[in-house]
Amino acid sequence: MYGNAVATTYCFSTVGGGTENIENSWPGTAPVAYLKSVDDPYDNVSPRHRWRFVWSRKQLDHKLGSWVQGKLRGVKVTQRGVSPRIVAAQVVGTRGVTDVTGPDLRTRLGLYDTWAYFIAIKSGQRQPPPPTTTPGGGVADGGQTAASAAVALVVRLLHLERPRQLVLSGSISPRPKHVTVQHLVRGQWKPLGRGRTDRLGRYAMLMPRAGLYRVLANGAVGPTTRIR
Repeated sequence: MYGNAVATTYCFSTVGGGTENIENSWPGTAPVAYLKSVDDPYDNVSPRHRWRFVWSRKQLDHKLGSWVQGKLRGVKVTQRGVSPRIVAAQVVGTRGVTDVTGPDLRTRLGLYDTWAYFIAIKSGQRQPPPPTTTPGGGVADGGQTAASAAVALVVRLLHLERPRQLVLSGSISPRPKHVTVQHLVRGQWKPLGRGRTDRLGRYAMLMPRAGLYRVLANGAVGPTTRIR
């Protein structure tokens, strides 16, 4: 009971660590005094306490369907609730933007919940000029510090001595300060080191040898990239 009326309650298997206000769970619903966000410290026993879906841009474009105007650029969350679940978002295309609710986005993509983040990681091989970062090292930006100057010098020497550098590069959105690099060794991913991103979320790192690599950032895993 709440006051003199029977309370409306809701059941669910997993809350991810906290419930959400009713008006954020079903946008357009009026707030209810007793249906407010509360923490649930025991939820981590659920097999869906944490989850992840990995799609290519083409796959995500296909799933979003008619919401994509032109070619898909990404999904931008514009409003979060208390928990913080997605209340409103935008599907951004080259020809326009489509506004959607968090529950609609969950249904369209088959997500387990609206407590979700969209992280885009691009990786590839290229041979850029400085600035470049090395796993575990500083930014080679022309020498603002002794450490960065040393890295820049190494980059330039490698450029002179080896016509082809083994460089893993790409971008991450939203931008993290650091990325972690892993190297596939005998079927297992081994940590190699860390690198920094610039203000646009771009990174470029020298790899020690040819092989399969990937980057981790914002709790997400990037695609496997072959460096030759």
